[in-house]
Amino acid sequence: MGGLRKLMKRRKETTVTSNILSLPRDMLASILASVASSSVIDLVEAKRTCQGFYEAASDYLVFRRVTLESVYGTSWTANSPEKSSFLKQCEEMGNPDALCNLGMYHFFSYREYELGLNLLKKCVDSGHLYSSYALGMILLSNRGSHLEAIEVLNKIENLETDKCRRRFRKILNRMWIHYSFHQRRIYM
Repeated sequence: MGGLRKLMKRRKETTVTSNILSLPRDMLASILASVASSSVIDLVEAKRTCQGFYEAASDYLVFRRVTLESVYGTSWTANSPEKSSFLKQCEEMGNPDALCNLGMYHFFSYREYELGLNLLKKCVDSGHLYSSYALGMILLSNRGSHLEAIEVLNKIENLETDKCRRRFRKILNRMWIHYSFHQRRIYM
């Protein structure tokens, strides 16, 4: 019985400390990417906690997965150099939220229809729901593209449709729209 007491006493005395900085950088980036996929605010707060997170936050994976819904508080064309730089990095890393918004901006505001549609299609191909809704609505408004529109919109589950509709409307409200849905025919 004495041996068991000694073992239990040793376990109590032995404390295990962990240091997050001892984790490999790619693991820190993976953790931050997971955080970023649900909240950009939490990402910013995590970056402030330690040098390791601060450095890992610039990883490709983080920019690719960060959700940008809360970043677009004012307008798509960023009103600060920091916001503009952040959004540009997200675009360059292929972030679906950034590319979806950029595609809509090119399509509706710049009248660069082909570029806008290509960006939206790229996002749809990656499984981005908001892009599916946006592209589906654009195709529905285009005579001759109804079957393709239905195919794209079928990728969205019924529960997500309302959420996508609200986001689509929010994005459109932030930009000038030069596109009249019934005046152009788009060829894919």
